[in-house]
Amino acid sequence: MESQTIREAAQATGMSEATIRHLIKIGKLSAEKEKGTYRIPVDVVQSYLADKGKSEKKIETPEIVKPKPTEDTLYQEMKDRIKFLEEELKNCHSLVEKLTSKAFPADKPPDNRGAIKRMVEWFVGKKE
Repeated sequence: MESQTIREAAQATGMSEATIRHLIKIGKLSAEKEKGTYRIPVDVVQSYLADKGKSEKKIETPEIVKPKPTEDTLYQEMKDRIKFLEEELKNCHSLVEKLTSKAFPADKPPDNRGAIKRMVEWFVGKKE
């Protein structure tokens, strides 16, 4: 029975010596130690490579088909709700503009004397 050293097995398989040592350590490759060096039978290396080729075949995962957002009724309901709320916001903005123009006419500036007096009293204190 013909055998190889770790270096010869690594060269024959295209793997590193460390990988061959690891495979021996975990029991994937059987080897015998002779005079301080591992000897691996050639047929063991060839059978490992054959098994490795079978196990490394990629298994194709099925493609997950997600429904399009437009097909989802909840999505359409949310779009309708957003559109309604945007229209409500526009109505509120126009109402605020109308009320502001009535409360503060452009020809007469607002009278802030009372507010300024209260701010001065708050910062400085009330005059007695």
